[in-house]
Order: sequence, then structure tokens, then C-alpha cells
Amino acid sequence: MRLTVIKHFSQAIFRYLESKLYHANDTVEEHQRFSVFLYGSIILFIGIPLNLLGFTGPTDRIYFWMNTSNLIIGIIIFILYCYKRLKLKVALSAILIVTQLEILGEMLNCAFNPSTYHMQLIVGNLVLSGVLIMLSVVAYLRFVPIILCIICMSMYTLCILITDSLSLKNFYILYLLVFATICVLGERLIYVVKKLQQENRNLKQDEAELLHILRMNKQQVKAYVEFSKKDKPTSEDTERLLELIGERSQRNIINTVSCYLTEKQTEIDQIAKAFPELTASEHEICRLILQGKKLGEICEILGKTENNVTAHRGHIRKKLGLTPQENLKKALENRMK
Repeated sequence: MRLTVIKHFSQAIFRYLESKLYHANDTVEEHQRFSVFLYGSIILFIGIPLNLLGFTGPTDRIYFWMNTSNLIIGIIIFILYCYKRLKLKVALSAILIVTQLEILGEMLNCAFNPSTYHMQLIVGNLVLSGVLIMLSVVAYLRFVPIILCIICMSMYTLCILITDSLSLKNFYILYLLVFATICVLGERLIYVVKKLQQENRNLKQDEAELLHILRMNKQQVKAYVEFSKKDKPTSEDTERLLELIGERSQRNIINTVSCYLTEKQTEIDQIAKAFPELTASEHEICRLILQGKKLGEICEILGKTENNVTAHRGHIRKKLGLTPQENLKKALENRMK
């Protein structure tokens, strides 16, 4: 119960901050970047003061000034974003790179002052660098993970050269593989996300074009699809559909259906005139054969079994005096000329 309250409270705070501070494109990608930027900034603005007060991390004077500089630059970047002087992507990239540079400064100082604590601090800062790289991946920042990885591993290499530490050397290949894998997977993730966004834009465009052609909205199309799925729609179903789609769509549908029925009846009349010896059912099958429909398609359109349609085709061939070798469609086309 307590966790649920905390969750709802944190979500309410985030929505409030987002409503006040968010001013980017309304896309999933940008919203994700904003989440990383906001939470990352909060951690930065809380974590560094705790370090300056001596609660966490190294407390030497040089680290104090490094963290103070990082905090001041971070606040400036955040303010510039809030006043729309920096775009979200630029602001987030700047905070990540500045924080990374501050971490590298700490690593370099540790390398020049080697001790057991400082060796641990180099590894700890390397882990923090990995967190920054992961944040840049989660925020879909292209090339930023690679930049962070290169400068991080370059500094780690420099620390090894300065300290000649065996413990740092032993994990060099492992760290290199881990950071390289993160960068490769990050680029792959960004590629997939951009591809999905492009497909989503294409689908929305196709949807808009289709609705424009049909002159209907989504709700009307859904109602029409549901209606078409019913085998035997009642008069109430028809009336409900017509009420939902509106008068304009009603006229469009009625006009389209009327034109179709007129064309269909004209074709049947022409076939009946050319083949007076055939029945009405056989005229309908002839019309579909002349359209190039296959047996399965004819069965589906007429709602008949294959045996039934095949029997009708046999009767047609018999009445027209065709041999088994003669093509029924060609024979019908010749008689229609």
C-alpha cells in the first residue's frame, strides 16, 4: 500500500514537472529523452551536494572544486533548457559530457596519487562512466555513447600507463569489451527505434489517406468492418451503422452500391441475352468466370460449395456443347462478341 502511494505520488510530480518544463516534439523518443534529462538532473543536483557536504565520495579540495564546477555547469544547462535557450537533445548531451569530463578529472588525479583507495576510486568512476553511457543509450542519443566510451577508455588507458597497476591492467580487456558492446547495442537500438518511428509515420499517413478517400473517420470505419463481419445483419444493425456513419457517408455508400448493382445487372443482362439457354444461377457464374475468377473465389463470392459450382460449370459446358478440352472462359468470350 505504501509503495503504491509513493509510486502515484512520484508519477504525479513527474507529470507536473513535464507539463511545466517539457517543450520538445510530441514523440516517444523525445519524451524518453526528457525523462532521462529530468531524472539525471535531479540525481546530479542531489548527489553532488551530498558529496560536497562530505556524505559520499572523496572529500579532498580538488574533488570539491571539480564537483562544484560540475554542479554549476549542470545548473546553467538546466536553466538554459528551461528558458528554451537549448534544445532537449543538446542539453542532455551537454550534461552527460560535462559529468563525464569531471569523472575523468577525478580518475586522472587518482592516477597521479596512487593508493589503494584511489585505485578503487578509478574503478568506481569507470562504473559511473558506464552508467552515463547507458543513460545516453536509453535516451536514444546517437554517437554520444561512442564519444563517452572513447574518452572514458582513453583515460583508463592513461591511468594504467601512469600507475602501471597490475589490477587495472587485468580488467582492461573486459572493460573494453563491455563498453564496446554497449555502444554497438546502443546504435542498434537507435536504428530500430528510428525504423519503427518511420513505419509508424507511414502507417499514420496511409490511414489518413484511406480515411480521406472513404470520407469516414476511424469510428465509422470500425463500425463498417464490424457490420461486414456479420453473416446475416439485421435491420437494426443496418440502421445503427447508417446512423453512425452520418448522412454524407450514407449517400457515398448508397451511390457506390447503386453504381455497382447497376453495372452488375447490366453485365448479367448482356450474358442472359447471349446465353438465353442458361439459368439465372448459371448467368451469375458466367459473369464471374468472364472476370477471371477462380473456383475458390467463385465459391466465396456466391457462398456455395465447390461441388455445387463445379456442377453448374458442367451444366454450362453441356448446354453450350463444349468438349472437355475446350476452355470455358474463351468460349464464353467468343459468344459475347
